[in-house]
Amino acid sequence: MKRISLAAAMAALTMVIGTNAFANACENHTAHQERAYAIPAHLLTAVARAESGKYDEATGKVSAWPWTVTSPEGDIKYSSKWEAIEAVNDLQRKGVHNIDVGCMQINLHHHPNAFRNLNVAFDPTRNVAYAAHMLSGHYRQTGDWKTAVAHYHSTTPEHNKPYLAKVEDLWQQAQADAAYVSWVDSDGEPTSAQASWDIASATVDTPALPHRWTRFLAPSQQAWLDGQNWRNWRNWRVWRTWQAWGTAHDRPWVRRWFARYGASPVDDAPDYRILPIDPGHPWVPVGTSRFN
Repeated sequence: MKRISLAAAMAALTMVIGTNAFANACENHTAHQERAYAIPAHLLTAVARAESGKYDEATGKVSAWPWTVTSPEGDIKYSSKWEAIEAVNDLQRKGVHNIDVGCMQINLHHHPNAFRNLNVAFDPTRNVAYAAHMLSGHYRQTGDWKTAVAHYHSTTPEHNKPYLAKVEDLWQQAQADAAYVSWVDSDGEPTSAQASWDIASATVDTPALPHRWTRFLAPSQQAWLDGQNWRNWRNWRVWRTWQAWGTAHDRPWVRRWFARYGASPVDDAPDYRILPIDPGHPWVPVGTSRFN
């Protein structure tokens, strides 16, 4: 009897650990993509919870669930990826096309080329990365995170206003969760969490530059680069390549740049402007202390 009880207890513990791991699968990746795309801290996590949130009775919290499928038949949280994939296959066999999948509820009808197959679509890494790219694209177009989040859901005000209110509440909860964890890990006092679109526009977490690209720089160069974001570093590298190759507009990377940004790498639009580089100090653009 003791052996049976122990086996049952171990099985139950495994199920609990597995459930928690699935619940964290989405949000581990949202935190990473927030840093990679310079999205305000915890905002993408809040969007994920709004899209695929599942209430956990054990913790009393809402977490994004990776095996979520939403269709005209309802919003269903499956216990495994394979169940979710089979459910989508069944819906498609029935002729249903308006289907949202995964952590970030990417619509397969409006984004038919987002994923190679359903296995990739339900991969939290790929699903969240695609959503982060899409959200940052809305931000580039609008220049405002609040509008970017609204457009992630819908461009129609009557549809996106309730969604924005939901995201704001979940954003505050995500910030409060992070503040509590930070307080537990430190000796200081807990800090209050407050979601603010104005603060989001003014302060954005910027990712560190990759060590493999900066380890050979002089200390003065490294000091200046500290705090710069991925776009600045990318622009500098593209500008150097552009100078080396000349105005070769037919090159594949130029076509890819144009397809993504709607202009060539030397265009003067603020989101992808590349400034001239001082040959004496090639890591600093002429007449500025920043790349853009």
